[in-house]
Amino acid sequence: MKKSFLTILTLLMLVQLGAQENLKGYYRSPLADDMPITFASNFGELRANRFHAGLDFRVGGVPGAKLYAVADGYVARISVSPEGFGRAVYINHPNGTTSVYGHLHNFSPKIKAYIEDLQYKRQRYAIDEKLPPTVFPLNKGDFIGNAGNSGSSFGAHLHFELRKTDTQMPLNVLSAGIYKFSDNIPPAIKEVIFYRYDEHENEVPIVEPFLISTIAGLQQTVNVPERFFIAIDASDRQNNTTNKFGIYRIEIKLDDKVIFAYRIDEFLFEESRYVNSLMAYDRLQANSQSLIKTYLEPGNKLSSVYEKVEDKGIITLTDDDVHQLSITVWDETGNRADCTFDIQRHSIPSTPQAYLNEQKTVPMYYNRNNRYEQSGMNISIPAGSLYRSIMFTADTAMYAPAYAYSPLWKIHNDEVPLHSTVTLHIQADIPEQYRDKALVVNVTKTGGIKAVGGSWNNDGITAKITSFGDYCVMVDTIPPTITPKFKKGANLKNSASLSVKIYDNLSGINTYKAFIDGQWALMEYDAKNNVLIYTFDQKRIKKNTTHTLLLNVTDNRMNTAGLKTTFFW
Repeated sequence: MKKSFLTILTLLMLVQLGAQENLKGYYRSPLADDMPITFASNFGELRANRFHAGLDFRVGGVPGAKLYAVADGYVARISVSPEGFGRAVYINHPNGTTSVYGHLHNFSPKIKAYIEDLQYKRQRYAIDEKLPPTVFPLNKGDFIGNAGNSGSSFGAHLHFELRKTDTQMPLNVLSAGIYKFSDNIPPAIKEVIFYRYDEHENEVPIVEPFLISTIAGLQQTVNVPERFFIAIDASDRQNNTTNKFGIYRIEIKLDDKVIFAYRIDEFLFEESRYVNSLMAYDRLQANSQSLIKTYLEPGNKLSSVYEKVEDKGIITLTDDDVHQLSITVWDETGNRADCTFDIQRHSIPSTPQAYLNEQKTVPMYYNRNNRYEQSGMNISIPAGSLYRSIMFTADTAMYAPAYAYSPLWKIHNDEVPLHSTVTLHIQADIPEQYRDKALVVNVTKTGGIKAVGGSWNNDGITAKITSFGDYCVMVDTIPPTITPKFKKGANLKNSASLSVKIYDNLSGINTYKAFIDGQWALMEYDAKNNVLIYTFDQKRIKKNTTHTLLLNVTDNRMNTAGLKTTFFW
């Protein structure tokens, strides 16, 4: 029997008083009792711009696995989005935690009906609704939905998180020992990269790799400059899966003294983007490696994962003796791997920094507001956007993409991350009637085009960018395309749904509206597959009838396309 409203209020009062229960034994598995617990990803894995905030439970590779509330509580939030978590349920528990279930294929019938009523009332697919305790109180083990592949997911699984309710800080479920799983496989240290670190007279450090080692436990002595730091490429394995996982803990010693220690038990969402500074971002961009570096850049405000960092993570040798540098990594179950180097101070030639004196190169400081101008382009980089000061450079490329209305500007390089947006203005010669269709685009290394946006400002387009790279101005006058996956008048009476493919060639889809027989129709937007899906609902349209579908789709430059067709259902 569901808890009464009075009971729920009592539980909430306990939370407010700070009552905490031991996490071990408090939660059941979110999966059925007969489903083994194995994972596809673990907590804290390093991704571009973020940490992975939860566990990805394997569910057999196909949508449909039943999901259950891991503890007593109530549904505090329900969200539906074409991206991100897709369909997601958030459950508050009386011990002060919140469990999160993302990428659902479907909600439980009661939750589904509740959300669909909101979607029809508001006439939009995307919903993010917070609920009071009285709407959906839950007992431990109550059915909440089915695992799936909705949102920004590329394979059926359950993304599960456990958060502190008051701060929404995600917690490492595995290191807390909440779930038992098989893991007697130690991590592996695959590569260690040594970076020179030199201070420069203009307050801009020179940072460059000088040695890449793929050998654990080198026998020969490694020559290093007087000041350097390292980055470690390590991963973990678990039993019963071939997936690779992120490292839980790292400890680095110089001659038996701990100089760096890292542990990922929790983090703040507002600090998650600092992962770009935690990582050796140049390696991420070059070959998708996720290496953790010892260097704590001055603009890195990540507070929760560094247990110890001496001298900002820069290792300094003051003599010519041979020293021992030891690296140990652990997973959540205590399996470990070790790697040791003998190191000795030595003169290491640096890469010529010819660009330091070039006219088009200027220092940009992490703690100041910076502005750079050239004929045809200017950029403003606010304080806090950089993790460390850099020598910034920009110039035009020899060639621009076809149909570009400006030169292709090479804005520094994409191996240096940005923490927050910077403002880029590119001049463009565009006829007045097309200026509202113009936008800044990013040209990738492979020649792909990614829309950024922006608006006309005096003599060109001003846009907010989140990364350095190659940018130019293009114009989007082409409306989206709409392609129904059924023929006009098709008999769909034996189908559960109909689908329509929508696609935009440049600026991207902005809005869509669908009507069946003149009434607004709920169509799920599967953004990753560019598909709209309408699930037939006898409560809203009449069975055994020919129906008319009207669909309007608008892109981000307000080009609009329409479809009118019929089907029988």
